[in-house]
Amino acid sequence: MGVISALLAGFLGIFIAIDWIGEVPVFFSFSTKMTQQRREILSRMVYNVAGMLIGFIFLSKIICWLMGIEAADLEICTGIFLLVFSITVLLKGKKDSQVYAGFFSFIRGLFFKPQLLFLLVVFSSLFGIVITLLSLALNIVIVFLLLKYVENIVLFLKPRVLEALSKVNILFLCMLGAMLLRNGLLEVF
Repeated sequence: MGVISALLAGFLGIFIAIDWIGEVPVFFSFSTKMTQQRREILSRMVYNVAGMLIGFIFLSKIICWLMGIEAADLEICTGIFLLVFSITVLLKGKKDSQVYAGFFSFIRGLFFKPQLLFLLVVFSSLFGIVITLLSLALNIVIVFLLLKYVENIVLFLKPRVLEALSKVNILFLCMLGAMLLRNGLLEVF
């Protein structure tokens, strides 16, 4: 796989896992009461969370190497997780992650989703750390833009449209899970 293809695959996988479209209504409810100081705190929090995710990528890479976990193992595990997660969300009709106790829980919930963490580990094994970090950085830029223009996004895409787009996003997450599971099984057998 070429660098551009890997970067695009990594970017889209992370984009789907973050599901920022599904999070727009939640953030909008916070942003209507948000002061400028709180927006600055939010920006610092996103930087801190990005730093933690980068540390997670390196640490998980070391742990997988020490334990002898190979890319195929990660693909199978992540594929199963994504399939179960996305089917559960589709059947329940609502993600538990959309219920936040507060503003700071929202940011933590946006980035520390199990599906995102699984994909970061898999992508660092499949595409390399540099491509994974670039893909994550591009998605963080999108989250910053989301946070900055959330009011305009909600005006342009009504809540029902956002809800429908979030469902489509979950379907893509399910397909990504199936693809990872298939690729992992093909590598093993």
